[in-house]
Amino acid sequence: MIISHKYKFIFLHGRKCAGTSIQVALNKYLGPNDIQIGSWNETLSGNGKMNRKAIMDTFFSTSSYSLLLKKILASKLQNKKMYFSEFVNSSIKRCYQNKLGLNPDCPTADIVMRFDPNSWKDYFKFSFVRNPFDFEISDYFWRTRDRVKKVDFKEFLKRKLKIKDDPENLVATPSTNWPIYSINDKVVLDFIGSFENMKDDLSFISKRIGLPLDLNSLPKVKIGYKRPFNFQNLIDNENKEMIYALHKNEFEYFKYTYSL
Repeated sequence: MIISHKYKFIFLHGRKCAGTSIQVALNKYLGPNDIQIGSWNETLSGNGKMNRKAIMDTFFSTSSYSLLLKKILASKLQNKKMYFSEFVNSSIKRCYQNKLGLNPDCPTADIVMRFDPNSWKDYFKFSFVRNPFDFEISDYFWRTRDRVKKVDFKEFLKRKLKIKDDPENLVATPSTNWPIYSINDKVVLDFIGSFENMKDDLSFISKRIGLPLDLNSLPKVKIGYKRPFNFQNLIDNENKEMIYALHKNEFEYFKYTYSL
């Protein structure tokens, strides 16, 4: 998520909709007091910079000290290198967890509204949506990418629907992006672009916020994994029904259909 006081916009990061790439692209325009939560690994490795607010949240918040000690201790015990960008990303997330929830880089609309009501009222608020079928497949492969023993796609969807327990915490919070751009099932953002129409929608956003944001300016991040060639085979009738159940509001509001 980014709250830009300099350019008066709020970008709510919908997962699996190129949100990390958008945040990295927007980082160069951060004002000194703007808030960027999440995507700092990719931002700093892509030659992005920490603004004053990020520096304060990383090194001068009470939560950062205990996290730094834990990171140093864990790196020593596991004989692993502690990466600066990971510490920054974790510190800033930790700094906002009490106010923005367990996943502060992708907070829900109602939480952001309560967190900064003045900015919420006056700033241009935008996010992105993605075809629910494509979203669930992308989310599944991303959330299970490091697992030796794979949880299958059907099991993953059942965990999202809370039909099955999720002991490994594979399901992110929130489990779908609908709460990120709606409150009480009513869409409350000023603009929601679509992943499938990224070029045109970024052009609109660019004109609205006055920044040169376009498809060619987006860095390619999180591309270190590949879907299997036959990923379409994951969508059997039962999985279709579960995806429809998970994304009922998105199907109705954005008029999505089954297409991969």
